[in-house]
Order: sequence, then C-alpha cells, then structure tokens
Amino acid sequence: MLLLHTVSASTFLDDFGKVSHRELIENQNSIDASAPAAYFYDKGKSSFSYEEYRGFVITFERAARLKIYKREGVDYATVAIPLYKKNSREIELLKDVKAVTYNLQDGKIEKTPVSFKDVFEQDLNENWVIKKFTFPKAKEGSVLEFYYKVETPFLFNLQDWEFQHEIPVAKSEYEVGIIPFYEYVINKKGSLEIKDEEPKVTGISQRFNGIEYKTMLYKWKLENVPPYYEEDFMTSREDYIAKVEFQLAKVNRPGRGSTDYMNSWQDLVKRLIRDTDFGKYQKKIDIDLPNGLVDNKMDDLSKAKAIHHFVKENFTWNGRNSIYPDKSNKEIEEQKEGNCTSLNLLLCALFEKEGIKAYPVLLSTREHGKVNFSYPFINSFNYTAAVVQLENGYVFFDATREKLPADMLPYECRNGQGLILEKSSPKMIDLAADNYLYRVTNLANMLIDEASGEIKVHVKISAYDYAAYEYRTAYAKNPDGFIRELSDGYEAFDVNVSSDDDLEKPFVVSYVVKMPEAFKSINYLPPVLSGKIEENPFKLPVRTYPVDFNYKRVQDYMFSFRIPEGYDLAEFPESEKITLADGQLYYNYKSLYNPTLRQFQLSNRFVIAKPLVEAKYYQELKEFYSEVIQKLDETLVVKSVE
Repeated sequence: MLLLHTVSASTFLDDFGKVSHRELIENQNSIDASAPAAYFYDKGKSSFSYEEYRGFVITFERAARLKIYKREGVDYATVAIPLYKKNSREIELLKDVKAVTYNLQDGKIEKTPVSFKDVFEQDLNENWVIKKFTFPKAKEGSVLEFYYKVETPFLFNLQDWEFQHEIPVAKSEYEVGIIPFYEYVINKKGSLEIKDEEPKVTGISQRFNGIEYKTMLYKWKLENVPPYYEEDFMTSREDYIAKVEFQLAKVNRPGRGSTDYMNSWQDLVKRLIRDTDFGKYQKKIDIDLPNGLVDNKMDDLSKAKAIHHFVKENFTWNGRNSIYPDKSNKEIEEQKEGNCTSLNLLLCALFEKEGIKAYPVLLSTREHGKVNFSYPFINSFNYTAAVVQLENGYVFFDATREKLPADMLPYECRNGQGLILEKSSPKMIDLAADNYLYRVTNLANMLIDEASGEIKVHVKISAYDYAAYEYRTAYAKNPDGFIRELSDGYEAFDVNVSSDDDLEKPFVVSYVVKMPEAFKSINYLPPVLSGKIEENPFKLPVRTYPVDFNYKRVQDYMFSFRIPEGYDLAEFPESEKITLADGQLYYNYKSLYNPTLRQFQLSNRFVIAKPLVEAKYYQELKEFYSEVIQKLDETLVVKSVE
C-alpha cells in the first residue's frame, strides 16, 4: 500500500520542510549561473531489515530539495521512481511519499503538497514500472522538496547513487549499511573525486538464525557538483557521471555455506559456452553455404570474407542488441533476420564449419558504457561480434551492417576492450580505432564560362576506411539527399558514383555544381565548397570528461581556379597552420597564387592524430574549432580590371 503522510522524525529527514525565505528569493545558482534549476541537497540511504515471511529486504530512501530558476526548469518538477518486478508476487514497493511545492505569495511562504491522486504508474516493460508524480503550482521561483521510500526483496539490487545530474547539486550524500550475509563490490565512477568516510561498524547488535551480527556503515559525499551536460564526441553518460554502484559478489548463508556471484573471467566464459542460449545455440546452427562459395584453394581470410558477404546478403539485422540471441535457429533460418548475437553467432558457426578459427567477442557499445575488467559481470556487455584468428593476429567481423567490410566494427562498438570467448584462454582485445582512419580526399576545380559568366565547379571525392563505410551507407539510404548534403546545398549534376559495391575499395563520387550567381565585375567566391565545418560542436563553458573522436581522421581538400582574362585576384586567404596541443589536431591551410599563369591553388588538410583528447585541453579545442571555421569562411575576391 502506498502511504502519503508526514514522515516520522529522523536524522535522515532533519532538514525536510525547513525551506527558508532566502532560498525562495534566490534567482541564480552559485555553481552555474545559467542553470534552469538546481538541488540544494540530494541524499539517499539504503539499509537491510529482516521480515519473517520474506527474509532480508533492502529499504532505499531519498530526500531532495531543489530550486526552479527559469521556465525550462519546470521540467524538473516531475519525479520518476523505477521499480523492478520479477513477477506479480516478487516486486519492489513504493512504501512512502512526501512532496511539497513552496512559493512566495504576498511575502509569505505558501505550501502545496502532492496528493495521492497525483501519483500515477507507467509500465515500462515486463520487468519495470515507473511511479511518477508532478509538483503542483511549480513555476519560476518555486522550491520543491520530496521524500520517498522503496522496499526491495531483490538483494542484487542494492541501489546505486548518482551524485551528479543535468543540473547543479550543492550537496549530495549517500549512506549504505551492509550486513555480513551479503558481500558487494563497490565501484566509484566518474571524473569527479567522491569523498568517502572510513567504513565503520554500527554499535547496535542484531540476531539472525542464532547468529549475532552488526551492520557496516559506508558514507559518501560530494559538494558543489557541476551539472553534467551531454555533448558531441563522448561515449556513455555512465562512463563519466559521478556515481557509486554495487554488484552482489557473494551470499553467506549461516550453516548452509556460501554462493559466489563473482568468479573469474574464465569461469564466466565457460558458463557462456555451456549456456543453451549461447554456446550450445551456436553448436546447433545448421545452415549450408552455397556450392562454390569457398574452396580449398582459398586462404582462411578469403574464405571468411566470402562467408561474411553471404551472411550480410541473406540475413538482416533487426536493430536490436543483446548478448543473447533473440530468435531460435529455426526462426533465423526461416525469417532471415535477428539481433547482433543471432547473426554473429551464425557467422562464427559458418566459419568453424569451414575449418576457420573463429570466436565470439563480447563488448559494450558506446551508449552502454565501457567495461570495467576488474569485475567479471555478464551485464557489463550488450553486444556480440566475431573475430577470426590468423597467424598474424585477429580480424574483426560483424554481420549487422551491409556496407561494413571485414576487419571493421560499427562505430558504436569501438569502445574500450572486448572479451574473446576462447574456452581455454579467454582474452581481452582492444576495440579502440587508433589504427583505423576516417579519410577523405576532395578535389575541386572552378571554371568560368567567359561568354555567359556561368561558374561551375567540378568535384571529385574519394572516401576511405570509415569514411567509405559512412558514405556508402548514407548513399544507399538516400542517394539524392546524400549528394545534396555533400555539395553543401548547391545544385549538383553529372553525378557519378563508382566502387559502391566493392567494400575493399574507396567510395568515389564526382559531380558538377553550378554557382547560384554569374560572374560579374566584383566576385566573392568561396574556395571551400564541401566538407566545411559549419558549427562549432563544442559549446560548454567547462567539460570535465574527455573528447572521444573514436578514430583518427585525415581530410584533404584541394582547389584550383584560373582567373579569367580581364580580372584580377584582389584578395585571397593567407596560408596558416592551426595546431592543438602538440599536434593532437591540426589544420594546415596552404594558398598559392601565380599571377603569371593566373592560377590560384589551395590545399588544406584537417587531421585528428589523437582520437582521445583530455578534458584539460577543452578550452583550447573550442578555440581551435572556432579558428578553423573562421578560416573556412574566407573568400576569394576577384575584380574586373576595367
């Protein structure tokens, strides 16, 4: 039963209800003046208790007070409480709620409590329910305060705690009391230093099954916490946000021994290989390859590439990620589709059938967060790819993306390390793309029809490696839209695309664009017509986590233009080199004008030599991009000499 009432006095709730006049008139946050809202405090507490019919349960309590400074801050006036359910009887319960909106009305503090009818339930999926409530009369200037209590019978679900949110937090605290029958791995995460007190044993003794025990108390605290902002070129929020999390490692049962939930990586791999939904699933795959697809004259890499192409041509990824297949072997064969693990276990099975050494690789996508290999937990992963073992090393394969060649993983899979499921000797493998490039070469030649004054630019673009994969995918999805975006919105004609089907070759596209205005007495001509950086992707005042470009980039652009007779090149951009932090990124702009030949030439190169840029270089990186954008906007000024 859900109760809404005044919570009994306790140390945890000593501050509750003591909203001050000063807090209500405050109109700007001291940590971040631009913040639409902020927490004055946010604190949590988890404790164990014993119930006769249910055994040990965990009670989680949270209390918080926040201030709305701006209209958009009203978005934080809704509180969502996730509750796990295994079935209709084993569920987490929201046991208590207290919530109040405070406003100043004619100089006096007006209190508006949340009523029972304001709490509603939303089914997220078969295992999760969300309880929600929204503060009434929440507006600019309001102070909101809430408390709730959740009780869970699931001992694996000791509540994690996030100290950092999308708005500032003046003070965040978390207290956990752990009893000796349950052992947890405690992991602090994020780029901020979380302060923790020395764990201490509480003075109160309790008894269970005739055994006397005490609780070990842990406390963590963080003050003046800056907001967490998402921005381009980052992995998961989970990699960077300041938090403490728990994993159940061992259960001790008095008189009945103990159960380990955290073993070695080798134990985890052996368990997966024996699993009906993984290793045994792969062994039961029985799909025949077409006659003549592979033969004994081919080496293992050539065979693997042929099989890889066959699977991509005949089976479709349904867009889902999981470390377990979502279809039976029969369904895969009949429906010709499945999730990443269904397709890549099929790939491994077909490789093995042809005598190729191949293994599944467990990994975590960028959105899911990096794997902490200190702790062998299966839920650290959410994706399965494949590797083939050759004499000179491993080659990646993935059957989910039609345009992805061998030895390349999808962009989102390049994240930290993966786990190769070799039964005898599981290995970690680096997924970082330091040896992979996003490379583009762009050639542009501007021509003037002296009779009509029409300006045309002939463009040829060659894309390699990850750029080729990106271009092929975009072109297959929407050819016209791809060309329109490539030509920066200029009208393109005489379009020719080559090497679209051969994934081993660069993707090459050529076209002609016609400038919207004819040549006249004074002309301002942009020498850079494609591949421009239109907007600085880095806008935050401060970024506390690194910038992750994922792979190295080399983008070359070459432009040539012969000045027509009767005209003079009055102005053109000067050569310049812009560098970030010892060449981690650099932009080299070289311009040359030969007045005798009346020929202007430009070559520029944009390079990301180090894909991971530390947070301490963020301000320099912002300035680097601003300077590059400014340089790209410079024009040629061509004037009539008459």
